[in-house]
Amino acid sequence: MNTLTFFISVSFVLFCLYMAKHAVLGYQRARASSRWPSVEGVLVSVELWGNRNIDGEMVAANNLRVKYDYQINADGYSGNTVAYYELHYPETTEFAEAHPEGSQVKVFYNPHNCVQSVLVPGLHPAKPYGGLILAGFGVVFSLGISAGIWLGYIG
Repeated sequence: MNTLTFFISVSFVLFCLYMAKHAVLGYQRARASSRWPSVEGVLVSVELWGNRNIDGEMVAANNLRVKYDYQINADGYSGNTVAYYELHYPETTEFAEAHPEGSQVKVFYNPHNCVQSVLVPGLHPAKPYGGLILAGFGVVFSLGISAGIWLGYIG
């Protein structure tokens, strides 16, 4: 095995471990958010972006970007996190239709760090462990490929 192959395989393993760390932190943050207190806030902006073919027409609906303001003990805060997972069509359009600009919205905030906030707390209802599973596969795959390279079975 040459030095370049070793460097690439180690880099791949480290990258997958880095992504796994962020998947675990994201899971923990999303899970914790379901226990956060809430206050009323106001949606300052709601923007759908990323074209998607819907009924033969290209429509900006694939992704969602929001900005909202809220107050805690007379201190003003702004947030832009809808959920601690990615919303994609049709979740994006459903959210935008239910929460137009200027509407009141419930904002869940971290009581230990009020700047951290989210509009949809908790894990994704359909795939709560999706990020962890993907990260786990990445780590196992990278270790398997790297072990094959290091032991001389690959390359």
